[in-house]
Amino acid sequence: MKVVLFGKGERFEACKNVLAGYDPSFVEEKNFVESDWEFSDEQRCYDVYILAGLSKILGREFINSPKIILNLHAGKLPEYRGSSPLNWALINGEKEFTLSIIKVDEGIDTGDILYERTMPIEDIYDIKDLTRLANKNFPSMLVHVLCGIDKGYYNNNFYFKRQSTFGNYYPMRFSEDSIIWFDRFTAEEVRNRVRALNDDRYRAFAWYVKHDGLKVYFNRCEIPTDNNYYGIAGVIFKIDNTNKRLLVGTKDKAVWLYPDVFTNGIFDRYAHFTQ
Repeated sequence: MKVVLFGKGERFEACKNVLAGYDPSFVEEKNFVESDWEFSDEQRCYDVYILAGLSKILGREFINSPKIILNLHAGKLPEYRGSSPLNWALINGEKEFTLSIIKVDEGIDTGDILYERTMPIEDIYDIKDLTRLANKNFPSMLVHVLCGIDKGYYNNNFYFKRQSTFGNYYPMRFSEDSIIWFDRFTAEEVRNRVRALNDDRYRAFAWYVKHDGLKVYFNRCEIPTDNNYYGIAGVIFKIDNTNKRLLVGTKDKAVWLYPDVFTNGIFDRYAHFTQ
């Protein structure tokens, strides 16, 4: 069985290392043909194609060919179809998340589920933790599926799960989506957004009004456990210089926010962020 892997980033590298030891015929392939996923004759010679960390849409002709095309999707299906499922799971306050390996069909993340693995989302986890767990678990999941394909298990309906036609679709996230609106979000929603967006691309942020709309990024968010603090959304009630954090009002109660820049004199008590 000839297997080829397409992808990028840490997930691709983790799967590549495992597959290289699993199957001597495995071929690493990074540079996929960009124009509508049109395969060359050489690229058509594999039995199984694996997509790890790619968001491009495959051409209908290739999807409907006899080839087996697998997609490593880091979300529960059909509840989390589409883009950035790990981020959305945190934003939605989920208590667990699911990794899925599916057989690609013409829909967006609608194919048969060949294998899935569910793990708890601990209260202290952020997007980096979920990404780390996904990259750690996908390689062993992939080997499990490839063994099943090699032995013909998936020719039997017992070994895979068909998805419901109805599901939830989530869009690709952009930097503008990461803004915190303190008058719209509860303390829990602010916290979930900050931990869901705590990566190098689209960190949560708000505009600080005093300094002509200074864009302030937040690295961490905590809901106070000693007392509940209430007040006007977006207003800074306390400044903790020792721990470099701000107590800011939300739609319901205040949260501690840890800005990426904390220089004396930048933040003032009772100043506010855009609501």
